[in-house]
Amino acid sequence: MCTDCHNQVKESADPGDESPEAVLEYGKKNKIPFLPAATFYGQYNKRHWYNGDYDKKYGDLVKPTRDSLYNAIQLCATQCSQGREMTFWEIRCVMHYFKSLEYKMADLVFTPYEINLLGKAVVNNHDIAREIIHSRYSEINDATFGTSQIPEIEGHVPNLENAEYIYVFGCLHCHAAEKEITNFDLGMDKLSFKFLEAKLYKYNSFSLSHITRYGTYAISGRKQYMPQYSMQNMSDSQLLDLIGYIKHKANE
Repeated sequence: MCTDCHNQVKESADPGDESPEAVLEYGKKNKIPFLPAATFYGQYNKRHWYNGDYDKKYGDLVKPTRDSLYNAIQLCATQCSQGREMTFWEIRCVMHYFKSLEYKMADLVFTPYEINLLGKAVVNNHDIAREIIHSRYSEINDATFGTSQIPEIEGHVPNLENAEYIYVFGCLHCHAAEKEITNFDLGMDKLSFKFLEAKLYKYNSFSLSHITRYGTYAISGRKQYMPQYSMQNMSDSQLLDLIGYIKHKANE
């Protein structure tokens, strides 16, 4: 389902800062799932989708989606969700729904100077007014894919509080048994953490770093798959936090 991977609410205090750090801090305060895909909130205001490294995963399929929300929805339906093509009226319904989730002026963060400039521009120059408004949020859903290697950050000390949020509101969002989203169930029990710890340094498709950065692919008998966390959705530091948390919970 769409909401297995996408939130429907604002994910950061300032739409102009959608960094993993900003999303994590806002998510912790508001108990928002930490998901691999962009939130639906504000999608109607974007101008480009499936950018960056998405062509590595979907090839030429992304070309018609990068400047068309209509086509982006269709690709998500047929590839990400592994469903049938949506009809014209179905996508139009989704578009209307996205319209209801567009940014509001109250969502945007302006400096006092920008507020003053915007007030004058609204009266005298609509082009400048639009430019100021558009500058306060990203119009692109970018994606940079990481590698399957465990990151190395000198002097890094795992933030266990952040990692617990990522595990509970990220991993368990799909993998908790009661969610019935996937056939790979995890929990807060020691057995789950021991299992994950054993997979930390396995260089294959089941290692934690690989599954986080590469996701999984559709297979015969189970077409749904796990999307990867791009660098825009989970930083290397956050991944190291998660690894440190798993080690801590497995051995406490």
